[in-house]
Amino acid sequence: MFRSVELVRPAAMEIADVRKRLLHMIERAKRQAGERRARNDQASRAFDTFLETIAVPLFRQVANSLRADGYLFNVFTPTGSVRLMSDRGAEDYIEVSLDTSDTAPRVV
Repeated sequence: MFRSVELVRPAAMEIADVRKRLLHMIERAKRQAGERRARNDQASRAFDTFLETIAVPLFRQVANSLRADGYLFNVFTPTGSVRLMSDRGAEDYIEVSLDTSDTAPRVV
């Protein structure tokens, strides 16, 4: 009526092998984090140059053109971004910033 069940024990690993794999994974994580920090630093420097030389002057030109046509917009430059915002509503804006939260930095 009842069948006997044979228990299978999982294969045991040597402590030295577990420790070796763990140390390898920790080193790889440290190396990847360092590479990511270096990429983000390089992207931040390049993006700051882009903001100063291209984005902020362009946003100011656009704001001046809009003002000339009666649309009141201002340019704000919080650290690391530029924002073109309507005087009529704080939710009406266009912003360019650098997102470094992902594996590769990107402009949003």
